[in-house]
Amino acid sequence: MKKNKYIILSAVILLSGFVAGVLGHFYKTKPNVSASVPAAINETQWQERHRIKIQEMEQGTNEMLLIGDSIMYGWETHKDICEKYFGTWTPLNLGFYGDQTQNVLWRLNNMPLHKVKPKYAVVLIGTNNVGWTNSMSPENTAEGIRAIVKILHDACPQMRIIVLKIFPRSRHFGFLQKRIDRLNKILPSVLHGMENVTVTDINSGFLNTDGSLKKEFFADPIHLNSAGYDYWGRAMQRELRQHEDAK
Repeated sequence: MKKNKYIILSAVILLSGFVAGVLGHFYKTKPNVSASVPAAINETQWQERHRIKIQEMEQGTNEMLLIGDSIMYGWETHKDICEKYFGTWTPLNLGFYGDQTQNVLWRLNNMPLHKVKPKYAVVLIGTNNVGWTNSMSPENTAEGIRAIVKILHDACPQMRIIVLKIFPRSRHFGFLQKRIDRLNKILPSVLHGMENVTVTDINSGFLNTDGSLKKEFFADPIHLNSAGYDYWGRAMQRELRQHEDAK
């Protein structure tokens, strides 16, 4: 009997170690990776999209830059909603699937920002830094966001930069959401004092009273559907109008 208990206990210990090792591999912070050091993604579609966006930017006709990851990219699949809320400013969509802050930094460093004179930049980036394989710390990620804002401000000092707090994800991934909550909490202090920068939080509209995601706004636990983009557009348009009225 004692021998069986020993075998079971050993198996439990081994299984626990395996699970911890797997989770550690996928989710522990890697201190040697910096969110503020520019890095390209060696992937054909990513590089091709970058080339296309350079060509669009060189036309110099855009008064708004939409900067981020796949969530920002989603405006391209909801062009009617984008036109409805942002059409006045002819936005240039610089959202790329899978992007983290360091990828955005590389793109901005390798784009002709001097060719455009936008009034606004809307930045939503960081969920891939804190919520996926080899996750970075919220503090590391916040420094990456600050570096992005600095590049944008140095290139276009008069441009209003609106940094959105990271959108919520499914509460089934609670330990990831805690990272996002921490990042959102420290963003205002990290960006404090930077000229023409606003940190905006529209996250309450994505959540039910119990803190769960409003399913009617989401295509999956992370990405928005048409209703979600419509909510985002309405919220952003109000802020943009308030800024223009205050001029």
